[in-house]
Amino acid sequence: MTIIIPSRLVLDKQNSAITLGETIRLDSSDIGSTSSPMFRLMVKFLLNPVSSGSYNNVERNLSKYLDYEFMQEASEETSDMEYDEAEYKKYVNDAYKLLSEMDIQTFLDEHVKPKLSGSRIANFSQSDLDAVIRNLGNEELPMKDYLTSSGFNKIMGTRKTGDKSRKIRNIAESKAMYEDALDEIDDYIEISEIKRGEKKGGAGGYLTTVDGVTEKRPATIIEYKIVIDTEKMFKDIFEDAGIEPRIDIRKAEATLEDVIDDYSKSLKDDSYNLEINPDMPTLEDLRESGFDFIWFPKDLVEKALKDSELAEKIIKINMKLIWNEDRKEYEGVPFDALDDKEKELLLLLYNTNIIKVDSLYKYVTNEIVPSNRNLNQLEKKFLKEEIEPRAKKQDTEPSFENEFEQELWSKINDKVRLERKMDIILHAPDESKHNETKLFVTPINYNKLKVNGKEGLLSVKRNDSSKEFHSIIKQILSPNDIGIHTLTTRVIQVDDPYVKLAESYLNKPTMPSGGSSADNKKRFTELLDETWNVFRLIDAEYKSKGRPFLSNITEITPQKVSKPERSLTDVDYDRMDKPLTRPGKNPPTQGQSRVKEGGQVALISVQSRVFNSSLKRQLRRLRRYLDE
Repeated sequence: MTIIIPSRLVLDKQNSAITLGETIRLDSSDIGSTSSPMFRLMVKFLLNPVSSGSYNNVERNLSKYLDYEFMQEASEETSDMEYDEAEYKKYVNDAYKLLSEMDIQTFLDEHVKPKLSGSRIANFSQSDLDAVIRNLGNEELPMKDYLTSSGFNKIMGTRKTGDKSRKIRNIAESKAMYEDALDEIDDYIEISEIKRGEKKGGAGGYLTTVDGVTEKRPATIIEYKIVIDTEKMFKDIFEDAGIEPRIDIRKAEATLEDVIDDYSKSLKDDSYNLEINPDMPTLEDLRESGFDFIWFPKDLVEKALKDSELAEKIIKINMKLIWNEDRKEYEGVPFDALDDKEKELLLLLYNTNIIKVDSLYKYVTNEIVPSNRNLNQLEKKFLKEEIEPRAKKQDTEPSFENEFEQELWSKINDKVRLERKMDIILHAPDESKHNETKLFVTPINYNKLKVNGKEGLLSVKRNDSSKEFHSIIKQILSPNDIGIHTLTTRVIQVDDPYVKLAESYLNKPTMPSGGSSADNKKRFTELLDETWNVFRLIDAEYKSKGRPFLSNITEITPQKVSKPERSLTDVDYDRMDKPLTRPGKNPPTQGQSRVKEGGQVALISVQSRVFNSSLKRQLRRLRRYLDE
């Protein structure tokens, strides 16, 4: 028997009508065929949330067409409908069996690709589909695998990377350390020698070894720079785990009003992530803005134009100084009364991280003007080092750049330590009491140092009583902030014969004088324990390259409207059933619902997660309709 279901079913008893937008004709040739109208309806239902086709009627009404009791009643009310429940059920079950047992790749190639080709408004693009197919690899998986946990994990690739991805995201959310990164850290460390010089007597001065005779013990003082590139390390880790985080993308040409509006949205909706991030201006940006620096010595101008780190330091110092001078101009003045130049200063202070967005918001809403900004210790140290040569000219008056620099010098003079004091031993030889600390591969090759990877770093962390190195390691292993870590170490290299000589004196009986005297033994012990061939950390710097966003994503879900106050038109239903968008850090993609920034459980792309999750949900609904 041929089943004929008109495009519009009129239900007089319910005083309503439903439609799928097309007439359904089913005959024996449709059994086992993907050209079956019932099979095509099911495909449209699965693809509605991510396709460009207008399948809203299918999304809304297919459950009615799969309700056999309802269809029987409809056939009694619709004169041109030819229907037999047993026959109709056979076509429905055949179409669902064909769909659920079809290989996923076949489904994508034959039934999804054609609906994406040439579309300008599809919520899911051809490149997104390619990502899904690549993720499947050579797996032969039927569509019904979407409905099982093990099958869905295979589709998503979580069998390979899911546990790792989940672990990284959990660690990021708890702001903990991803210690597994230590297993691969060797590949991201480079060591270079930055200073070498021989110093007579540098191995400990002049030691009396024989009565009335002193012996020079020459030593070589060497400094090395250890650079750890956690930007590249974590990008490789994220890729291996199937995570594609978004890293600090700022909305172009943001105004101060945009920043405030963005922050206001986050206060109203705790699921909303800020769209606009601070964007450090360059020297050229500030020149174009017309801001004159308060302190920028002529001898630093050319250097700063070539050195971005120096430029950033000068910019931050000057923005603080400018704000402290201009702050009083904002007191008692409402935000709306500010001129463009005054707003521009506040935006620059935000972009340079001098004033946080919450402080700006308090000013805009309650006229609470941000307080003065203090220079930090590193900034004071920098200023002291730059100004001191001009402040202490030999036989002449100080040659300050200007009166402000003179005033600045008077404030910082003698208040800043000349050198950053760090007392962390990175590596000690066997002769030292700190010999459990071994950062480098031994025996030491002073011409080509090599970090002993994970074990080396952990040995320093275990033996650092100050806990400073623990903080450094925590920063290195944080997936929330990636960049370049630079450790500077200094060592006094003493040749092995002198070390053996010192040990021999210590092993001899204590004598009234000479190398084995009590004083010399004490001195040799100190040298072997603390100085000779002991590597100490003398500086640690970190330059952030970005903050990855690693939160979960939210599945694409049609937005529904409950209890409408008026009759809804087809246009209303179109708006309701298609995913809605809202502004976010990753731009909405052609009608796709918002996803939280960053990663996914273990995928090649966010779009892959959205697409597969949508298919899973739709297939689950379809099966429920058939089982009800």
